[in-house]
Amino acid sequence: MSQHPSFGSFPPGDGDGGGTAPVLLVDDDPNSLLSLSRRWRGRFQLVTADSGAAAVAAVEEGLRQGRPFAAVLCDMHMPGLNGLDTLARIRALSPDTVPVMLTGDSDQQTAVAAINQGNIFRFYTKPADPALLEAGLTAALRQNRLLRAERCLAENEARRRLALGRMAAAFAHEISTPIGVALSAVSDEMRGLMRLGAQLAEGGVDQGALGAELRALGRSGQLALAHLNRCADMAARFRRAFADQDQDPVLVYDLAEVIEAVRAGLRAQFKDLPVRQEIDCPPGLLIKGTPGPIEQVLTNLMLNALKHGFAGGSRAGTLRLAVERRDPGRLRLLFSDDGAGMPPEDAARVFEPFFTTARGGSGGGLGLFLCYNLVSAGLGGSISCDSAPGLGTRFLIEFPITLAADTQEGGDGLQPKG
Repeated sequence: MSQHPSFGSFPPGDGDGGGTAPVLLVDDDPNSLLSLSRRWRGRFQLVTADSGAAAVAAVEEGLRQGRPFAAVLCDMHMPGLNGLDTLARIRALSPDTVPVMLTGDSDQQTAVAAINQGNIFRFYTKPADPALLEAGLTAALRQNRLLRAERCLAENEARRRLALGRMAAAFAHEISTPIGVALSAVSDEMRGLMRLGAQLAEGGVDQGALGAELRALGRSGQLALAHLNRCADMAARFRRAFADQDQDPVLVYDLAEVIEAVRAGLRAQFKDLPVRQEIDCPPGLLIKGTPGPIEQVLTNLMLNALKHGFAGGSRAGTLRLAVERRDPGRLRLLFSDDGAGMPPEDAARVFEPFFTTARGGSGGGLGLFLCYNLVSAGLGGSISCDSAPGLGTRFLIEFPITLAADTQEGGDGLQPKG
């Protein structure tokens, strides 16, 4: 009888063994399954299946639970689905699951077929040295991490390019209005100068008419300057939204210290205002990465809440930031306020470029789009917003992290911060 997976609470394939990466053992010989399970108990998170069909069912169940297998060690000759067919179906379901083949056939033709047809990562013949198999599975877990990292990078780049396209289209649309107004104002100035020139050529200019023309030129100049400054601000925000975060140095930083640095940098904006700040962050949470995106996201969220949630500080309230470890490789930031809030239909659009809830469209509309881009492309995570009028606003941010304790000491080129 097949043994179906009992996943428990272990996270999807993360690490080099140590009981955290799910591995599927497939063999129609119960003694082989029992021997390997006993030997590797505590070293790998194991699930066993005694047929190809049971193995495919286990992979499907793991995918439904969001816990794909990191690697599969499969026997070649089994009733029903053989090893090659089993691994082919598993690969179609879960491309990142790394296949390892174990067979009693030692002929070259079997090995060639396994490697060419099944894209096998490692190929072993029975009786195999258990230590050699363990080394092969450990290498398969590393390969799985590499495959997942490459996929994550590709997905982040795709999101970045999509965001860039949306941003460029919105930027072109939004900047056309202030440019049009500035061009019209400059055209008025040119016509005014031409009128003054014509009057001078005719022999004189009436003092009253000269004063009126100069005032009109001044108004046109101010109008053109204001709208050109708006264009310059949009261009600066555009550059910040797509700054290359990869150029930032990799540091080991204390998240609580980064949060405190953000608060210190905004102390002048919140000084003497009836807006409290409550921070709940575990002390000594050392992370390997670039703190820049987190600093920018928190800065934008705090300023956005001050401006829109608390009407620039004329409304009293509280900002809250809670930091939670979801599992060893993931972090959750919950940023909320009890300010004015907004309709759900506006909350669904807050990450669109140039969307703003400010009256008259006075806001730049890029602050939260910048947050979205920093979280998705810079941190490889996600950010969501929910809100209701009078009930405040909540932002939920989740992203993967590498804890400094998980990296080897020395020779890693990391720069300490804090």
